[in-house]
Amino acid sequence: MNSPLKNNSPSVRVASNQITINLDLEKLGIFILMFMLSALTFGTLMAEGTKELAPNPSIDINGNPTHDIAALNIGNKEYKYFAQYNKSDQNARLYVHILDPATESIYLGFSAGHSNRFANGFNNSSPVPWEFADQAYRYYVKDPSGAVIYTSPDIDGSNANIANYEQAFNGPDEFNVGGYNAQVISSSELTTPGDYYIEFELIDSPDGEEDNEHFLIIDYWDITVVDTAPKTGRVWSRNWGLFAINDYKFPERPFNGAFYVCAPDPADTNGAYITKIDFNDSGFQPGGFNVTFNSYGTDLSLSEEDSRKSVRNANKAVPEYDIYLNDPVDICLSAEAGTISLNGVTTCDGNANYCIEFMTDKPGEISLLLDFNGDDGVFTDGTEDIMMTRFIGMSEVGSNQCFDWDGLDGLGNAVDDIRVVLSYEQGEYHFPIYDAEYLRSGFNIQRVRPAGPTPKLFYDDSNLTSDPFMAGTQPNQVELEGCDTPCHNWDNYTGEDDIGYGNLNTINSWWFSNRIVLEETVEFPAVLFCEVVGPADICQGVESTLDLIFSHTPGSSVQPGLDGDVSWTGPGLVSSSNSGATFNTGGTYTADVSWLTPTGASCLSSCSFTVNEFQVDSVKIDTTIEFGAVFEFNGVVYDATDNYDVITTDANGCDQITTICLVVDIPDVTLVCEISS
Repeated sequence: MNSPLKNNSPSVRVASNQITINLDLEKLGIFILMFMLSALTFGTLMAEGTKELAPNPSIDINGNPTHDIAALNIGNKEYKYFAQYNKSDQNARLYVHILDPATESIYLGFSAGHSNRFANGFNNSSPVPWEFADQAYRYYVKDPSGAVIYTSPDIDGSNANIANYEQAFNGPDEFNVGGYNAQVISSSELTTPGDYYIEFELIDSPDGEEDNEHFLIIDYWDITVVDTAPKTGRVWSRNWGLFAINDYKFPERPFNGAFYVCAPDPADTNGAYITKIDFNDSGFQPGGFNVTFNSYGTDLSLSEEDSRKSVRNANKAVPEYDIYLNDPVDICLSAEAGTISLNGVTTCDGNANYCIEFMTDKPGEISLLLDFNGDDGVFTDGTEDIMMTRFIGMSEVGSNQCFDWDGLDGLGNAVDDIRVVLSYEQGEYHFPIYDAEYLRSGFNIQRVRPAGPTPKLFYDDSNLTSDPFMAGTQPNQVELEGCDTPCHNWDNYTGEDDIGYGNLNTINSWWFSNRIVLEETVEFPAVLFCEVVGPADICQGVESTLDLIFSHTPGSSVQPGLDGDVSWTGPGLVSSSNSGATFNTGGTYTADVSWLTPTGASCLSSCSFTVNEFQVDSVKIDTTIEFGAVFEFNGVVYDATDNYDVITTDANGCDQITTICLVVDIPDVTLVCEISS
């Protein structure tokens, strides 16, 4: 493929001491402008490898002028055998993503390889001669199924297609002056869209070293995907194995590269939160190291609090996220940042069953701090503070959710008010890095997509026994409030085999692409209570009333209210309302009251009242009097034969009917009193 620059260049003839250009001044100006724009465009957009991870053509190491080097650290078992031939760990592969195999090609360039056997490199003040460290290798390009589609010749110092930093930095010379002559894997050799990968094989191991103990270092390298023009954001791994080589006194060479990390979006399988982590001028001097990112820290089997802690004397850098050298705009679509609202505290019974209520519009991790210790916004273990976390999935988005709380602080004491710190976090990044001797200033992080403010950085190094600095002010070893980057730095390194602060430890830092923190002192909610009052007893057949009385606990300035009409049940209801009921039979009467908390949540309170019903018995009195006599009952005189119904009051105070059958005995006359049934 010919570059636009080469296709449109004017004719140039070069002699030993002169250059003749056959164009006029106007064409010369156009040519110069085109050259500058072309160099600027392709120099900025093309090349993935040395350009991104070793970005500075000029640096100084202890008075020695040089340039950045971020070498591939291949096959090193201490760093998970990155990019080694025929290793099964997919996380340790060096990938190249192809979107359209019909139009895209892969341009490859690698410098000669060497080992890290030169022990004198730990004390040298000048570069180590290459002739002491040559290591021949070959590499393979495999398609997404694992089939080899290209095998390189054996590569050593005589035939490597990248000879120096400048060539690797500039990329393929077909697109940029001063680049390298690329090995091209053309579109005709690419079989399918997907993730191709490159593996390296040592030709032989140095005497006295086992293959699985030896590793390969390639100082300069480039992998460029080309369509009609170079594409970026295509080269990635989940576990980069890199080396800031020991060509000066170890570990004085800095790593100044940057990475783009995609954290998956739970709401969209194609979406991601993209963060840039930049080590330029960070004082990061690691020697050999690997770069991994994940969602949890150092050990998924531990609690969240323990997994995010740094680990002493162990490599706990576990890969999970895809790590790119440029923004993967063609691969990782932008996630959408969510929002959260704190709706307050709800309880329906006021009996230590509280719901701290919130709502989000996107999935995310929610952390709740009930800050009873010092009101400092930080959870302090073993104190009155309480910390709870939960993840909100797609099915829970858009509806009220709860943190359940028993109304007590972390020491079991009842509290009078509630200080709530609610954190909503999307795109959680953990960066556990192993064996990093120095990080003198701290790295920078940037929220790339979706755009937003710079994230705060968190860390917990409480498991590390060394001080982070050899001398001077000691920063906190635990930072749970979040610091502004650059931060989380250290320089306590005393020797290769000594466990310092970074050396031989896994130091974890974490942050969030989107983090919203709501802090509020929340009122205890008022709870609605109801009470039914009425007569304890009624007489049979008598209609009476019940009254419904409402009350609420003190607390919230917003009082609860009814949510619809009161529902009454009972055996003798005649009528009912929100204030009471009419009834005519004994039994239990219940009012079910639906009411709204100050947060708008619906609760149900029930209150009941039992009425005793006295049965009213009929009484019959049969009596006969002689003619001329009278019968007196209840103050009334009766003197004629008849049935008399008299209303009286029984022992319970109920009205009862007494029927008097009175017969007047008249001689020679027979009278009968018929009492109706």
